[in-house]
Amino acid sequence: MKILEAEQLSLSYGGRQLKEVVREASLSIEAGEIVSIIGPNGSGKSTLLKGLCRLLRPTAGQSLLKGQDIWQLAPKEVAKELAILPQMKSSPSDLTVTQLVSFGRYPHKRYGSGLTEKDQEFIRKAIAKTGLNGYEGRYISSLSGGEQQRVWLAVALAQDPEILILDEPTTYLDIACQLAFMENIRQLNQEDGLTVVMVLHDLNQALRYSDRTCAIKDGRILAFAESDQVITPDLIRELYAIEGELVDWQAGETPFFIPRKTSGTPA
Repeated sequence: MKILEAEQLSLSYGGRQLKEVVREASLSIEAGEIVSIIGPNGSGKSTLLKGLCRLLRPTAGQSLLKGQDIWQLAPKEVAKELAILPQMKSSPSDLTVTQLVSFGRYPHKRYGSGLTEKDQEFIRKAIAKTGLNGYEGRYISSLSGGEQQRVWLAVALAQDPEILILDEPTTYLDIACQLAFMENIRQLNQEDGLTVVMVLHDLNQALRYSDRTCAIKDGRILAFAESDQVITPDLIRELYAIEGELVDWQAGETPFFIPRKTSGTPA
């Protein structure tokens, strides 16, 4: 089932007068899959993500959520289906973990209504699924960067979405926190059927955790296919102007891409 689509999507900042950042992008995401978006800095990765999830209105084309134009849906209706973990977040220091996670129930609430037992159950489940049991009363300011990222993931899960949108979710995390976070995402996908769309800089994370990968450069999609068909020496050379190779380090395991050297300025 196609759950999220872009049809000839063009996006810019400031309207039609400015140069388009994303041009005529088309892709279709199936329910229950993990899709990564890769590409060099300034290629339009985050902009494409914003266009897909109703954060940036297109100058042409459309984004479809379950076959409907996402801009024809009310923001609360979109938020019931789709949760976003942005790249830049402001963590309120005076809130506890439980208080912040409870904000994820907003799309399901009427104005001024309190939290029901059902809401509390979703909050408890979101905290448990992100490994935050025991942290409920901790203030956000007392947490490490990796712990705060898990709290924001719990906020998204408390929405009870079908689709999770992540913009560079492992940026600023140490290698152990990156691994734990990505394993958590895969577990949510496999056990709960959560559809995941994420922007990644780490090619090996895309190889290991994604069903399909979308490669974008200069605002245009160069490839969208199974990850091992996209992350190849030839395409990575075209994207980043670096030479490298795929190495099979163990039979039956995902290969690793190892960069060797730059091959000049990206075209």
